[in-house]
Amino acid sequence: MKKTILTILCVSLLTAVNANTTKKAILTNTLEYSINLEVNSFCKLIQMGELQAVEALIENGQNLNEVSSGLTPLMFAARHNRVSILKALIKNGAKLKVKSRKGETALDWAKKSNAKEAYKILESAIKNEKKLKALKKIERRKNRKNKNS
Repeated sequence: MKKTILTILCVSLLTAVNANTTKKAILTNTLEYSINLEVNSFCKLIQMGELQAVEALIENGQNLNEVSSGLTPLMFAARHNRVSILKALIKNGAKLKVKSRKGETALDWAKKSNAKEAYKILESAIKNEKKLKALKKIERRKNRKNKNS
């Protein structure tokens, strides 16, 4: 009897969840979460490799770190090995170390997707970013030291 009631309860809960193409409800214990599964137009252009359109949107102030379906534009470019777009995003200030909901960075996506060129570019950009931060830190120390002298 308990199994029957539990089965009926589960079936009624599952049929009550209305999932359409843009939203998917996920039941975990008794909590309900809604996740947007629709990819925005900027990230669709990245997926398609439309460099000129992407560059035009960047020039018009497109947010380079706006999350779409849980991923940043840089993650989409890495995932699809869109090297030219990846370079444009990095050049214009896309954040390299942002993590997805699952804790993955653009570098992780490049590795996971076997996007070797994208992986090399991201790895190099991250190293350069670290070097630049170190140089800025040294410069700040020198400036403080000169002020105190």
